Amino acid sequence: MDFSFKTILAVTLFTAMTCSVFSAPAKCFIVKKGGKKEYYDKIIGDGIGVLQLKKGKVTHKIKPGAYIYAYTSMPLDIKKATAAFKAKKYSESAAMLEKCYPKYKFVGWDVYCLYLGAKALYAGGNKNGAISTLSKITKKPVNPSSLRYYMPSQKLLATLYVETDNSSKAEKILKILLASNDNAIVAFGYNQYGDLLLKKGGSSNVKDAKLMYLSTALLFDAKNKKERPEALLKIIKLLKSEKNNKALEFEKKLRADYPGSLYLKDL
Repeated sequence: MDFSFKTILAVTLFTAMTCSVFSAPAKCFIVKKGGKKEYYDKIIGDGIGVLQLKKGKVTHKIKPGAYIYAYTSMPLDIKKATAAFKAKKYSESAAMLEKCYPKYKFVGWDVYCLYLGAKALYAGGNKNGAISTLSKITKKPVNPSSLRYYMPSQKLLATLYVETDNSSKAEKILKILLASNDNAIVAFGYNQYGDLLLKKGGSSNVKDAKLMYLSTALLFDAKNKKERPEALLKIIKLLKSEKNNKALEFEKKLRADYPGSLYLKDL
């Protein structure tokens, strides 16, 4: 397969807002068709996209078709769910985020709830539940606050599909990752594609897997501290399994580019 490579674009996807759904002095906003942004003291969403907008003592409603997206700062119950995740209370966090999703999905927290909820399920050993949760993300969001979690969610979904041997769906997600403007995401996609091909087995797939890892190792430089050394290690192991002396060349590169790396412990 042929994929185009793009340079990293320095794009700011999200700017922290001093916005709260709980304190009147803060500002939240909606973006209407045409790009007009309107600020409010408080925005409350429901499960179907109708928003309650409050400014001062005035409250009115707006229907889904009348705005492009809305934003509020992280609500308190999402903060609690996030804290539970960080405390490794995965079951509790997943349950909380499942309740948060319909409540806040129209005010900028849809992808975050699904992504972190899936991470919690995955960490708790429920891969199928994590896949089901992430499958609710059916398209790339237009809301910048949701967009920042889109690619991480797709990386997790690709990993889950590879681990559960769902080749066709994994390939579909991996193509999205390989079309990214972020080199780290592209490198991740190559490595996952290699893992997928290795799981399929067969000499042809092993050869193609090696090419995927080589793409990561050769197309990106030592600034990549995660995907590239991982790819180098996998190339080394494959070459050693084939009793190919070229393994030594890649081992030298791994040691030279990443001295002290944890990946060296697996040589």
